Amino acid sequence: MSLLLNQIHIRAAIFGLMLAAFSAFNVYGQDAEKPVAPTKMSPQMLKAISGFEEEMLRKVRTQYDELATAEPLPNQLKEMQGLWHGSAIDDEFHSFWTYKRSSGGTFLARSIDQDLTEKTHTVKVVRGKWFLRGRLVYKFDDDPNAEIPLSVYVIDSIDSKNVQSRLVHEHEYADDWMKLKDERGIGSNPKPPAGFKTIP
Repeated sequence: MSLLLNQIHIRAAIFGLMLAAFSAFNVYGQDAEKPVAPTKMSPQMLKAISGFEEEMLRKVRTQYDELATAEPLPNQLKEMQGLWHGSAIDDEFHSFWTYKRSSGGTFLARSIDQDLTEKTHTVKVVRGKWFLRGRLVYKFDDDPNAEIPLSVYVIDSIDSKNVQSRLVHEHEYADDWMKLKDERGIGSNPKPPAGFKTIP
């Protein structure tokens, strides 16, 4: 009898550890609106998160963990869904992007990068999964050969028209993370400038 009880206790302990591991990936939302429930995460997604977190500097990890457990912004889940666009432009590089997040946890993104030095015009389409954890939004590329399978952003502010965020970098402190500002709706679709080589 004692052996049976020990086996039951061990199984209960293992089940408790599994629940604790899943609860670490807290996803905000209700039922059908909940993007990518933890139980639907693939081993590749969990591996990508683990690898990303292991690379972090200690202070960066502290800042990251605080954001992952922070209260989400009002209407954060609702506003993150739908069609958004943004751009980043400097003297050497022009980048434009448009993406659509679904309530089911998938997204479709199109980016256009123009390298003014190399005179290249690169168009890329990405399909993947996304979910929220505190003030963080995670994006996974479905392409198993993706150079960067995971991107993580912290949402600084969001409303029905604008979202301001920062791209989390595992080797930079939060104040140095790249700032982004996206707007609701479809973005521009610039054509290649004269003399530029198009890279599909």
